[in-house]
Order: sequence, then structure tokens, then C-alpha cells
Amino acid sequence: MITSTFPQRPRVARVPADHDTETSQLESTWPIRTSSFGFSLSSPLSEGAVGLPACQLFSTIHRLTHLELPTTMVSPASSLCILELPEETLAEIFAFLPRSVLPPVNLTAKSFHRIARPLLFRDLQIHPYVCIAGYSVLDCPPSGLAIPSEIHITYLLERLQYWASPDIAPLVRTCSVSPWSNAGIGPMVSRDDSRLWDFHMYSNVPDPYILLNTFFDALPSFTSLRTLTLKKVHFRQTALKQLELLPSGTTLCVDGGHVILGEEIDETELNPLPISQFEDIHHRGARDVCLRQWIPRLDPDILIHLDLTYNPIFIEQILVLTNTFPRVTTLAIELLLHHQWSAVLAKFPATETLSIRRFGECEELTAPHVSLDKLLPLLKKFTGPSELLEYFLVIPALRRLSLDSWVPPTPDEIPIYLSRHGMQNIVSMRTKLLRTHEEQFSYFVAFSTLCSMFSNLTELHIDIADETDSDSDKLDEFLLELELRQAPLPGSLRKLAVDWLNPFRIQMPALGTDVLDRMKNIQDTLVSDNPQLGCLWMNGSWIVYLWRRGSDLVQHCVDVRPIKNSYGFEPEDTKIRREECSQLWNDF
Repeated sequence: MITSTFPQRPRVARVPADHDTETSQLESTWPIRTSSFGFSLSSPLSEGAVGLPACQLFSTIHRLTHLELPTTMVSPASSLCILELPEETLAEIFAFLPRSVLPPVNLTAKSFHRIARPLLFRDLQIHPYVCIAGYSVLDCPPSGLAIPSEIHITYLLERLQYWASPDIAPLVRTCSVSPWSNAGIGPMVSRDDSRLWDFHMYSNVPDPYILLNTFFDALPSFTSLRTLTLKKVHFRQTALKQLELLPSGTTLCVDGGHVILGEEIDETELNPLPISQFEDIHHRGARDVCLRQWIPRLDPDILIHLDLTYNPIFIEQILVLTNTFPRVTTLAIELLLHHQWSAVLAKFPATETLSIRRFGECEELTAPHVSLDKLLPLLKKFTGPSELLEYFLVIPALRRLSLDSWVPPTPDEIPIYLSRHGMQNIVSMRTKLLRTHEEQFSYFVAFSTLCSMFSNLTELHIDIADETDSDSDKLDEFLLELELRQAPLPGSLRKLAVDWLNPFRIQMPALGTDVLDRMKNIQDTLVSDNPQLGCLWMNGSWIVYLWRRGSDLVQHCVDVRPIKNSYGFEPEDTKIRREECSQLWNDF
């Protein structure tokens, strides 16, 4: 048993002989980062680093996670040895470490090596070419591409061979392929070691796609790959064919991309893809033949998650399908709301989580061709335009809503909403209270109407505009009414969040000199009238305030007005505090 006490370093155990060879190879390939041309890792190895004190590990985690660690964990007097921790615990710790820390950790001990090595080779990024100035990457012909000189290409090909080797390739979990982002030709200085890359134009090289083609040839080697992202990639038939060799259940994300100019695609030779999740992001006006390769190749028996940007090609292909996708449970799609939107949804009858992004302006909303409780009987969560709300409230399984806006219905419209039997099933809601142009408009009235209509909510998160002086006046009225009036919260409500965050707002809201006291008064009023309320989060342009009920009561309250600069920007620690409060609210 190897033991040590702080602040001493753990005794270094001898690592296997092949470990030194691998580390040497790792060092030789290290200079290129994510920001560099070719393949990427993280920061270079620290010279002479052979171990990492346990106290430094805990200190790093403390800085990253901002957790209040017990003092016994970092005290020099502690007898805890990090090498005595179970490897499962160490794996959880190392997952929080920055990449720059992993190389010395990898060299510390056998147990550290077993855990850190997979993390070192978990992510692979490839930049196979650069598009010269004057061309769009998506419209760039081969003559507009450039690659490094022959000596550098040889180095990068060797590096790819190392990543695709039997010892390393199975460790890769995520891979991203995208053009080098620098626009222009000439020497390029990497951020790591001032390596100069001399680029050659297409006319001086036999194939500008030599790196890209080599990667697709090596793709079957990455047998544990979970996510492949292809950003603005130029495809050949062979590349589209190689995607069929992805591990079953892989997530494929395609951001742009087009077929190489002059390349013929034989669609009869292409088979379904073994992917469980597919995401496509592209220019909405794109008509490239590459777009036609995706929807027909999605396997209905495997696909469970689909995310599509609007394109008429996709809509046409989905509508003409004779089959449905019976296993898709998560669907995110951009749609025209007046053009067969419900017919598209009918192809995904098992959807449980649905997000609809509005495409273009909807002059006249088209009602669904069939009631949605028949089309989407299993739907539990809906995110999308408020105009569709009345159609979704008929679904008995629906429990959670996230709407882009909320305009209080007129007295004549309220009975129509209340007649939807699914309304009483909604337990969670987030929406933005949309201000109307009426002079007598009141956020408090809109808030009260929402609470009375959705009377079984257990959590409610509302957003309020705070962009103009007029908005600020209405916001001040709302906060004052929350403080002084009895808000008709649902009797079941346990969590309430009010968000009026505008980080660029410079003018100080009229909340009084002691804004924290105002927040405390609002809390006291809401809790006294609604004893079931257990969590309140007020996230404003000038305030962070979180209160949680319980024996382990946690309270955060920060007046950030004094620490904003003249442009309204908040320091990083304030942003972190907001994220912490958001997480605490979500976890309550």
C-alpha cells in the first residue's frame, strides 16, 4: 500500500514499459491544439512533470466547481492519500480536470494512468483544409482550397495513423471535422509552438482532400465513437458510404456540407445509417444534393432523436415516407406553421419531447388535420410558439410547457382554454410575459391570469422584458405589486422564478437603495400567502436572489449594481453565481 500525507506528493509507481513509448508519442503529437490545423488535443506536457499533489487536485476541482469543500480535504495536516481513493471516485474527479492537467496526472501512477489515458484521447478534432479568402466554405470548389506543404502533410498523416491505431482509436468518443477557420493564404502560426504552416494551393497539390479522404478511410477504426460532427465538409460518394460503418447508436451532427463539385452520387448504393441521433444545421436556402442524402437513410428501427433545420427538401421527404419513425422520442424541428406542420408530426407518433421552432412569419395559422391527442398521444413536454398552445392542451399526457410568449387571453377566450381537459395536467411552465400596447397593461394581471388558468402548476418560470425605460417602469410596478399584494399562486406551486435579465442595461432600476430588502419582502409576502412555496429565484439585471425552504436552507443574495462597469457587463464570478442559482433552482 502506497501512503502519503499532505503536502507530500504521492510516491510515484512505475508505469508499464509501453506507457513511456505512448507518452513519447503523445508529446511528439502535442503541439497542435483545437485551434491548429490538423488534429487536436489540449495543452502540452509540462516539462519534468512526474506527479501531481493530491491537494492540487482538490484545489483544481474547487476552482472549477466552486464548491465549498471540507477543510479536511485540503488541509496540510490531513492524512488522506488520494491514491487510496477508489478508481470510480478518481474517475469522477478527473472528469472535472482541465485537459492541461491530465498529462502530468497520466504520469503519476498506474491507477492514474488507467483513468487519465482514456480522457486524453477522448476527443479528436480534424481540420483537413482551409478555404482561401473570397470563397464561402459551402460554395468553395476544390480550386479554392489549400492544404499544408508536403512535409507537414506527411506529419499530419502520421498523426492520423497514430490516432487510428488499435491502441488509441477505441478510446475516441467524440470527433469533429471542420475546415480550418483562418481566411487567407500564407504562413500560419499555431498558438502552441509557433510552428509555421506553409500552405499550397490546389494547383500545386494532387488532391486537396487527402486528409479528409484518409480520415473517412480510417473511420471504421473508431469503434467506440459516440458523436461525430461534420461541419461544412465536402462529401464524395465514398465518404457518404463510409458513414454506414459508424458504430451502432452513434450521434451524427451535420452542419452545412455539400457534394464536391463534379462528384456524382449514386443513391442506390447508399444504405441506412446506424445512428440513433441525427442533427442537421444548414443554410435555410440550401438546395445542395447533399441534403437529399439524410432523411431516406435514417433507420426507423434505430433513430430515437431528430433535430432538423427547416428546408423544403426535408419536409417533402418526410411527407412522402410510407413509414413512420416509431422509436423517435425526442423531436426538434423548424416548421412553417401554415404548411402541413401537423402532417410532419404525424410521422413521429412516439414523441415524448417536442420542440417546434417557428420558420418565417405565419400569416394564418393552420389547424392540425387531426387532433393532436391522436397524433402525439405520448407527448409529455412541448416547447414552441404560444399560438399552438390550444391544439396541444388536448393531449392528456402533456405535463410540461415552454412557450416563447404569453399574452393573457380575453375574457371571451378564457372559457375556450379552460375547456381543454389537458390544461389541468400541466405541472411545469416557462414563458415570457409579453407586454401589449394597452396603456393599462399590467404584468401582475397577466401573471395572475396565467396562475389562475394553470391551477395545478408545481413550478413556474416567467421572463419579463427589461429593455426600455417603459419596460422598466412596468417591471417596477410588477415587483411592487408582488411585494404588497396577494399573488394568486396555484395551491400546488413549489418553485417560482422571475427573470428580467438584461446584462447590457445600464440604467439602475428604481428598486430603492436596499434592493436585497425588497427581495426579502417579496419572499415574505409570497411565502406567507402560499406556505407550500419552497423555492424562489429572482434573477434580475441588477440582482441575484435565491431562497430555498428546508432544514438545510440555502440563501444567495447579491446586489450586483455596484460591480457592473460603465457598459453594464458583469464580472465572471457574477455569471457563475447566476449559473449556481439556476442549478439550485432546477435541483430543488
